[in-house]
Amino acid sequence: MIAQIYMTPVAKWLGYQVIGEYGPEELTPTKVAELAALKPDLIIDNLHMPQGQGIAAIAKSTRIELRTYPDTSQKTLQDIWKDNAKKLGIIVL
Repeated sequence: MIAQIYMTPVAKWLGYQVIGEYGPEELTPTKVAELAALKPDLIIDNLHMPQGQGIAAIAKSTRIELRTYPDTSQKTLQDIWKDNAKKLGIIVL
């Protein structure tokens, strides 16, 4: 899988094999093509800095956006982690 650079530590902590990363700088067409060529099965994007849509479209990969800080519906770190875990299919609530 590939991840937005701020999502890489979380992905590795969860046991994912990260084969590429991107950001926070703007992605160039060359970098998008390089990452898509890795044929990732999953792209973990940052909801607050989403950049992985082009990579996912070219590579035909699943892309999810994880949150790094709360919004009005998620007031605690625990709320964020639960929502992110649901998006990753780790838990079902």
